[in-house]
Amino acid sequence: MGRTSILMIITFNVIFMTIGFRISSLSSSAYNKYLTYYSVEQASLAAESGANIAISNAYFARATPLPTAAFTSGTGINGTIQIKKVPIQSLSNDTVGFDITSTSTDDNSTVVTSIRVKGQSFASFGMFTASENSIQWQTGDTCFGPYHTQDNITCTGTPRFYGPTTLNGKVTGGSPYFKFPVGANTNIPLDGNFDDLKAYGAAGGANYTGVKVFVQFNSDGSITVRTVTNASILDGWKATGTGFSTGTIRACSTYANVAALTSNGVLLVNASELHIKGQLNGVNITLGCIGTGSQVMIDSSVVYLPKGPPCSRDPYAVTNSMLGIVAQNYIYVTDTQHPNATNQTYDGAPDVINYAAANNNNAGDVNIHATMYSSSAGFGAENFSHRGDNGTLRVVGGIQESKRMAVAQGTTQGFLKSYDYDANLQYQTPVAYPSTRFLIYNWTDSTIVLDKSFWQGENTKSF
Repeated sequence: MGRTSILMIITFNVIFMTIGFRISSLSSSAYNKYLTYYSVEQASLAAESGANIAISNAYFARATPLPTAAFTSGTGINGTIQIKKVPIQSLSNDTVGFDITSTSTDDNSTVVTSIRVKGQSFASFGMFTASENSIQWQTGDTCFGPYHTQDNITCTGTPRFYGPTTLNGKVTGGSPYFKFPVGANTNIPLDGNFDDLKAYGAAGGANYTGVKVFVQFNSDGSITVRTVTNASILDGWKATGTGFSTGTIRACSTYANVAALTSNGVLLVNASELHIKGQLNGVNITLGCIGTGSQVMIDSSVVYLPKGPPCSRDPYAVTNSMLGIVAQNYIYVTDTQHPNATNQTYDGAPDVINYAAANNNNAGDVNIHATMYSSSAGFGAENFSHRGDNGTLRVVGGIQESKRMAVAQGTTQGFLKSYDYDANLQYQTPVAYPSTRFLIYNWTDSTIVLDKSFWQGENTKSF
């Protein structure tokens, strides 16, 4: 073997060694990158797992969400979960929600999962029932707007449903008309959570406890509030503060507008009766009535001025009013002849309570512009089976209730129903109105690489 051959062998060996070293180095770098990528993926999965834990907690425990918590894994990944309750005013449609931030870190990166969850306002339903209470829809009944029931829909004759309809049961009886296909096996629990309503009532709202409250909306936009402390007084609309013994009347005041009555648009009655009637003109308010012995009595038509809300009969109507009625127990359309209407003694002088007089016009058609929610009872007509033929009960707004209540018996007692939907409720809801359990509205994942140079090529100047 000559010198030339030896030099060629040495040269080739050097070349192969250099190539081999380069290949080995690239392989090692690729392997290290793979391990780091795997670690980043694990950190990402950890962050998402933490977020899912927080979502589950927020869904099942609205009032007491998971506090800030730390977690760790056996692979060196550490992280934190943070849940922040978002102020109601900052969320569209004024429904409560939470911002969830789940962060996990390893040696090379930080992964952040950010989520916003919030409920769907029950006001978005034209009608919602947890139980239909064996009440039938009959010929002449109409229902507009989104309708959901956790029960069966039972019909006789030809009732008509013009809005999207979902249920957690089945449709039986009659020949009902549905404009849209019925969505079966849809489970939406009724949520009787009043935390936000209570918070509003305590912070700037008009808050009343243990007294009967009579709210009258006046055509000029003002609101008259009467409070009666004597439980035996039935006709509180006469409670003007004159001719009553000391201790019977607490107050009778007229407020120029909603802002003069409540700074945040909520009037809350605790453990007593709330009576309502009148005409809303530029009024946006939520009336709440909760606690033991509470119930809402609608003593006369309650309508928006100058026109009612946009609905099927008048889709282009414009109104600047909105009324939400939130009750823990019953919401009744008062009977024209109240069962307890007897001679009462006010300040020593007898006074006959006449619910068919000017104080109450529920002897004929009744119009209600409002969305109404009852967590443990429902909306119905007082003495529905013994009040005579009262004409038509027209609701433009929404009814969400635990159990459906009757407004008629047959065709000769009570009201024929006409329930329409306020189209504004798809875009705006009354303040502090109850909402469903949480839905995910936004989900964002982001990764922050701590050592960017590791991922950069030799000639890469930016990441």
